[in-house]
Amino acid sequence: MRRRYANIGLVLSLMLLCLTAPSASQVSGEGSFTATTNVLPANTSTVSQKLSFIENRGQLRDTDGNPRPDIRYYAEVQGTRLYVTSRGISYVFVRNSERPEPDRSRDPRFETSADEAHEEETVLYRVDMDLEGMNPFTRIGAVEKLPGYRNFYYGHCPDGILRVPCFQTVVYEGVYPSIDMVITMRDGRVKSEFVVHPGGDPSHIRMRYRGADDCRLSAVGGLSVTTPLGSIEESRAVSWMESGRHIESAFRMQDAVASFDVGAFDANETLIIDPWSTYHGGTGGDRFYGACCDAQG
Repeated sequence: MRRRYANIGLVLSLMLLCLTAPSASQVSGEGSFTATTNVLPANTSTVSQKLSFIENRGQLRDTDGNPRPDIRYYAEVQGTRLYVTSRGISYVFVRNSERPEPDRSRDPRFETSADEAHEEETVLYRVDMDLEGMNPFTRIGAVEKLPGYRNFYYGHCPDGILRVPCFQTVVYEGVYPSIDMVITMRDGRVKSEFVVHPGGDPSHIRMRYRGADDCRLSAVGGLSVTTPLGSIEESRAVSWMESGRHIESAFRMQDAVASFDVGAFDANETLIIDPWSTYHGGTGGDRFYGACCDAQG
C-alpha cells in the first residue's frame, strides 16, 4: 500500500496514533460558545453507530511507540478524526483511494513512501486548533457516559486495555478565566461551545490554526479553514445571553488566529456565542473508528 502523509512535519507525531490494526478489538455493551460540526465526506455512506469520544487510557502511541498522554479523548466523524489534546483540538482528514493522487512531489508537505507496488493509498492531513493563551492547568474531563465500552489489544498492551468508556461530551473547564469549552456529539455532529460565565472576557479566546493551507473570513462573515483534503467552514457567529437576549458578535481573523468581536453584554450573566461548523473531507474507503455500541449494537 502506498501512503502519503500530508503536512508531514505535523503528522508523524500524532496522526498515525491508532491506525495500525490491533490484533483484536471488541465493542461491548453495558446493562456556551456553540459550534455544530457536520462532517460531509464525498462518496461515504452515513454510519448509523453512535458517535462518541473515546478516552485515551494508554492505547494511543505515536509512530515511535511513545505514549501520548497529552491526547485525552478522540473520535472519528466520517473521514475526519478529532483528537482532544491538552492544548486544543487536532483535526485529521483521511482519504483512502485506489486511484492515484495528483503529483505532489513538489509540495514539501507531502511525502510518498518507496512502496509504490499497490494502487491503494491513504492520504492524511492534520490541522491543529490551539487555544492560544489557555490556562495551562485547564481541567479536561468528560461527562454523559454512553452505555458501552471498548477493549483494545495492541502490541504494547497484549493483555488488553479493557472497558475503555465512551462519552458524549468533553469539557475544558476554566480554559480561560471564567470560560469553559464544551464539545458534544449530537445527532452525528460535533457541537463545540465556549461558555462565558459571569466575569469572563470573550476577547481572551484565541484559536490559532496550524497546518492549514488558508484561513480567512468568508463573504458572509464566517470562517473558512482549508486543506488539500478538506475544510472547516464556520458560519457567522451568533451570540446570546443565557436569558435569551441576542448579542451582536462577529469573527475576527488575523495571522491564522481566530477571535471574536462581541457587542455590549451583561457581564453578570452567562454568554453563549454560536458559530456553526461543517467539515468537508474524506473520500473513498474511509474507515470509522470512534463508535460505541450498546448491547443492541
